[in-house]
Amino acid sequence: MAQLIHQAKHDGEWRFSVALSTGEELRGVLHPGFRKEESHRLVGKCLDLESAYRQLAVRPSQRHLAIFSLKNPVSGQVEFFECNALPFGASAAVHGFNRAAMALEKIMMSMFGIPCTHYFDDFSFIAPAAVAEPVLELAQEVLDLLGWEVKGETKDVLLDACFTALGVSFDLRRATDYRHPCLVVSNTENRVKELTKTICDFLKSGKMSAAEAAQLRGRLVFANSQFFGKLGAMAYHYLGKRAHFAGPARCRAALGLGLVGRPPRQDACETRPPRGSQAAAGPLHGRVLRT
Repeated sequence: MAQLIHQAKHDGEWRFSVALSTGEELRGVLHPGFRKEESHRLVGKCLDLESAYRQLAVRPSQRHLAIFSLKNPVSGQVEFFECNALPFGASAAVHGFNRAAMALEKIMMSMFGIPCTHYFDDFSFIAPAAVAEPVLELAQEVLDLLGWEVKGETKDVLLDACFTALGVSFDLRRATDYRHPCLVVSNTENRVKELTKTICDFLKSGKMSAAEAAQLRGRLVFANSQFFGKLGAMAYHYLGKRAHFAGPARCRAALGLGLVGRPPRQDACETRPPRGSQAAAGPLHGRVLRT
């Protein structure tokens, strides 16, 4: 739609054409509501479900399979409880919730025509500025109709050309550039600072447990997936070794500094200038920048 609005604006008479897969071509004149300045600009927003796992109940006949234990602070005895909702931390709960999330995405896209995607309980929406507000209102009405609650703070976030979803920043400001459309994906500034501080703290203390190595490795793998290259692979290798090693280990060895040559925080965490992938020629072929 953004491309059609942009095409009509450059026509001079607000005309546009759409080529269908059948070979037919639809022609028309752009509605006055879409002729405003920046109406073709893409904006986005993320809606986060409130206590997502708690919104999915365990089937009563299956509750005997969803048991957790907790020490009673008064009696000192271990007590067992049945879960009424998906137990947070159980691997099966992740797959169970994702099936529900995929169903929500399918319903919004197929039945209501809402452009969206999801990553676990974060639902991202991108639409032209001319129709973005009604699209978000419809999405919230659909979720409410199906009985899903959305976090209050995410409702209040305004639609913008730059938005964040699960620690990842999406920059849409050049996404509708007619000649060189470009989407920039990067780690958020807070995530970069957090990772850098964590690595510096480990290097300063010189100690890292197997559990801490596994946790840091997982966070680095996620962060490294937002930009080109495999600069973090060496750190993953040594962190993985530390995570599966029961005895004590030096932190510098766990981070693989002997082979990396310098702290991986400088390579895997700090923001670098965007590097673009090669895009095919033509105004409708875009590209994605991962920074």
